[in-house]
Amino acid sequence: AIQSRFKDQAAQPDGAVFYPVSLTKFAIMSVLTMSLYSLFWMWRCWRWWKQERSDDCLPFWRAFFSWIWFYSLFSAIREEQKDESKTPAIFGAILAISYVIMVAGLQIYSTLRDKTDLLNLAIEMGDSLSFVLMIPLVIAVNNLNALTPERQIVRSSWRWQTWAGVALGVSLWALVLMPYAAVG
Repeated sequence: AIQSRFKDQAAQPDGAVFYPVSLTKFAIMSVLTMSLYSLFWMWRCWRWWKQERSDDCLPFWRAFFSWIWFYSLFSAIREEQKDESKTPAIFGAILAISYVIMVAGLQIYSTLRDKTDLLNLAIEMGDSLSFVLMIPLVIAVNNLNALTPERQIVRSSWRWQTWAGVALGVSLWALVLMPYAAVG
């Protein structure tokens, strides 16, 4: 019963391509959840891809290792675009390289270097802004669904699940910022 309820909630509007969501909701939720929402968005896009393409990809792991699969998602979205609106592949490569540097680079740097409290905070903030590099992908997905705006409206509303994500994100931010508040 629980699994079927989850599937009902996960259903896309008829004909939706990938996971359309308003740019405003994507940005707000990504900031509030320290980019966890952007990984959720990526997981939902890969789930659509797997269902539509009968691909044997593993959506969770593609989202979890987003820095490895970023360009592949860009390519999958690009594949759905009409020829006249295709995003140049070089743009995706630049975004992917930037994403790898931001996500993986900051994590590697944070483990290898002795850090001050201020540097720790800067690394957390930098990692939390990685969603900015996904914005062109969100816009491309929304453009793929532009002819039927109800597809985007369904996923852009703020339901109880969204508010639960906000509560989780605010709690995470409180845990991250608490040590810096105690220093003063």
